[in-house]
Amino acid sequence: MAPEESYMEYLQKEHREKPLEFFTKLLTDIRMGRSEEEAIREWKRLCEQVSWYAEDAIRCLETILADPPANLIEIMQENGWILLDHGSQSYTPIKAYRQQYVEWLEKWVNQCRDVYFTYHPPVRSPID
Repeated sequence: MAPEESYMEYLQKEHREKPLEFFTKLLTDIRMGRSEEEAIREWKRLCEQVSWYAEDAIRCLETILADPPANLIEIMQENGWILLDHGSQSYTPIKAYRQQYVEWLEKWVNQCRDVYFTYHPPVRSPID
């Protein structure tokens, strides 16, 4: 951390430079061991109390969603305890199974964004 940087600025820089690490932390902090309702409550708390962190989180989630890592399933299962049922006991090709995780992540990103904007509506210019 540079001497002129605040801790917040340092973290924001880290979040942007290492989105996969931040994604892993978000899963652990918000999703692991929580029901959907509990995770949403935790996300709302972050949006209310630490808006810059929530904004960083959305940016990170969008980055991961735009280019999901090859080990997305493992990351989500190990760090968020997100175990999706792929619909049958028979073999499901890994590509289809991975797509379910990508779709789940997309839904989560949209939920997070919607909640964030209820607390911090986008600023519109007077021209709009």
